[in-house]
Amino acid sequence: MSWDSDRLETLKVMDQWVCWGFYCGNREECGIPLGPDADECPECGGRRTKPPVAPFDGRRYAKSNTPRTWRSYEEAVEYHEREDTHTEGIGFMLSEQDLIVGIDLDGCVHPETKEIEPWAEDIVARADSYTEISPSVTGLHIFAVGILPDGRKKRKQERTLDLPEWVVEEKNAEVEMYDDVRYMTYTGNQLPGTPDDAQKRASAVKEIHAEYVADGDADASPPAQAASPDSVDVSADGGTEYTNEFGTTLERVREWDGKLNDLLTHLEPGFSLPNDDDSPSGYDYSAVTKLLFWRFDERDIANILRRYRSRDKLDRDDYLQRTIANAQRDVTDRCDPPQDRSPSKMDAPSEVKVALEGMLSLYENDPDREMQHRGKIWECVAKIDADDVENFAPRVADVLDVQEYAVQNHRTLARHEEENGPVVVEDGKT
Repeated sequence: MSWDSDRLETLKVMDQWVCWGFYCGNREECGIPLGPDADECPECGGRRTKPPVAPFDGRRYAKSNTPRTWRSYEEAVEYHEREDTHTEGIGFMLSEQDLIVGIDLDGCVHPETKEIEPWAEDIVARADSYTEISPSVTGLHIFAVGILPDGRKKRKQERTLDLPEWVVEEKNAEVEMYDDVRYMTYTGNQLPGTPDDAQKRASAVKEIHAEYVADGDADASPPAQAASPDSVDVSADGGTEYTNEFGTTLERVREWDGKLNDLLTHLEPGFSLPNDDDSPSGYDYSAVTKLLFWRFDERDIANILRRYRSRDKLDRDDYLQRTIANAQRDVTDRCDPPQDRSPSKMDAPSEVKVALEGMLSLYENDPDREMQHRGKIWECVAKIDADDVENFAPRVADVLDVQEYAVQNHRTLARHEEENGPVVVEDGKT
């Protein structure tokens, strides 16, 4: 493709670009680059993964929470095009410091006929923002400007297309929505008829999330009865950064849950199990129950076990299916949605107001920086007194162009609306 096209200019000015490639998932012992046709590593038998690569050091993976491993769009393209690098393409790191929302529609495109699932067509039409075909040519990626509501981040959808068997085996029909701690590949293979850039779509982002991702139907609840082992999907997906339905990464969950971390670090951790089954299979089962509690889906659980509890038995699909089905029968409790992000360290109201005033003035004078540091703005607004909201609300809404969220979804502004009526911005909208 031509990397110098004028598509997606809003994202190209941000230094949040990485490369990606296919590598052996057994990173500690092997981790060699693999070709796109390799299902497993010829050296150690490890499964193929698709990690983000730092676009300046092929020996180093880019990290979603480490900006120093990202680079500019131009640098990512230049690194990818070098003959001595093992990369398949480039991607964009979503961050809480911007207003970019990535919508990943998996398993929705027929790779031969190019037909698109009706639910995916509806999402594309509602988003009306830059959309492209994924590297696998079986999915779509949408980039839009907005704020993603709290709650779950992905949900499976109904299949209606008669897709090839390999697509059904490898790809869930699924909608995922993220605004941080995630990278989205960029192909430049734009879906015809969609805008050339990410559009401001605050209302559409909220509506799509509410209808296709948020809680509210049977899919959002734990299974009422045990799954049949034959119904458990354990096919490999080649993913490298696993997230639960709320978008929380496995890495973060391991920081919170010491026992899960031990189970994914050692085949036989240094603690006893409640049922006295201190065997590798018993520890496999315990890891599955913890991952179910943390709301990871069955396919990701299978791949997490293959990757982190690597042993011959885990290559047997029947063993994985039976273990996960039994755990689904026994697990009756699931974690709650995560709380709001940690508040800003600035607690003194005067400091908060000064910081907010400075940021708003900066963005009003320099519109090109509009997409950066949205997290700090909302943290500041959340901390100011209700009496001062009227002074800041119109400017926040005007600068970020997210009036609906500014008025209805933000706790401080919502409180002000209850007491004083809707906040009116300069163009008369609420």
